[in-house]
Amino acid sequence: MALYPRLDDLLELRHQARTLGLASHHLVNSSFSGLYASVFRGTGLDFEEVREYHEGDDIRNMDWKVTARTNSPHLKTFR
Repeated sequence: MALYPRLDDLLELRHQARTLGLASHHLVNSSFSGLYASVFRGTGLDFEEVREYHEGDDIRNMDWKVTARTNSPHLKTFR
């Protein structure tokens, strides 16, 4: 048995989504954008390293080639 959303619910969600304000828009267009590195490690665009997997790491960044080669799970990290 499949459940599908009602059209009225989808239209209401679309209306709500259009009225959301995004706080990051101001930050991206500020004069400081790009002048400093983020203090947060994570899902940036620049590859940083491959390291061993630790419990709780995001498996979406799993490096399957290194994992297969070493028989030990490894992740790609980005900055």
